[in-house]
Amino acid sequence: MEQIYENTYAIREVGCAGEVNMYLVVGKKRAALIDCGYGGIDLPAMIRTVTKLPVTVICTHGHIDHAFGSWMFEDVYLHPLDMEVYKEHGNRQMQENSWARTDMRMLKFYKLSKEEFAAQRERALSHEPGAVKALEDGQCFDLGGRTLRVVHMPGHTAGSVLVEDVEHKVLFSGDDLNGQVWMCLKESVPLAEYKKQLLRIRQFAENEGVEIHYPGHGRKADDCVKRIDKLVKCTDKAMARKNHGKMADRGFTKGYVARCGFTSILYKI
Repeated sequence: MEQIYENTYAIREVGCAGEVNMYLVVGKKRAALIDCGYGGIDLPAMIRTVTKLPVTVICTHGHIDHAFGSWMFEDVYLHPLDMEVYKEHGNRQMQENSWARTDMRMLKFYKLSKEEFAAQRERALSHEPGAVKALEDGQCFDLGGRTLRVVHMPGHTAGSVLVEDVEHKVLFSGDDLNGQVWMCLKESVPLAEYKKQLLRIRQFAENEGVEIHYPGHGRKADDCVKRIDKLVKCTDKAMARKNHGKMADRGFTKGYVARCGFTSILYKI
C-alpha cells in the first residue's frame, strides 16, 4: 500500500490479467475503496493498518480484476449496466479459465513468487462473488469532510464509472482512461459512443478543474485533459482506418491498436 496524497492510498494486486490498482479514500466518518481487485489478497487487513472506519466499495466496472474482492465487504456498489458482466465474470468456469491463462512471465516483473501467486489464486477462487448494490450516475458518498461523486462513462464497458474526489479535484478513472484502453470487448460500447463520452468527460474535467487522474492500470496521469485528447485521436484513427494492420494479442483479448504517442486503444471492427 502506498500513500498517493492526503488520506488516500493506492493498493495494487497482481492476478491473472496483470496488476490492477485499487484506491482507498479515508474521510472522518467513513472510508471508500475504489475497486476491490481479484479477491486474492486480504484487503480488510490491509485497510485496518490505515483506518478502522467502516468501508464502502465502489466498483468502476464488473470485470474479474476490479470487482471480485467484493466477497470481503458488506457495502459494495456497481452500476446496473455491468451487473451481467459481473455475473459472467463470476462464473466459476470462466474464473478458472482466466487464471489458467496467466502469463507467468509477469511474476518476475512484479517480484512475486510462484508460491505467493498460487496462494492468491486459491484465495480468489475459494469464494463466491459478493452481493452488490446498484450504483447511480451522480451518486455522492459523504465520507466526512470528503465527498466522492460517481460519473457514469460508458466506454470500456457499458456500466463503467469514474469517481471524483470533489474536494481534491482528482478523478479515479477505472479502465476508461488507461494508457491503453481495451475497447475490443463484447461489452465495450461502439467507438463513436466512446468518443462522445470522452468529449463529455473532457468538458467535465475542465469545468471541475480536474488535472490528475488515477487509472485502473498503470500510474497516474498528471494532465487528465491531455490524456483524453490523445484517446480521442486514437478513437478517430481507429474509426477512419481502412488498413487495420496486424491484430495484437493481449492474452485475454485481441484487437487492432490505434496509437497517439504512448497512449492507445485496442479495438475491433
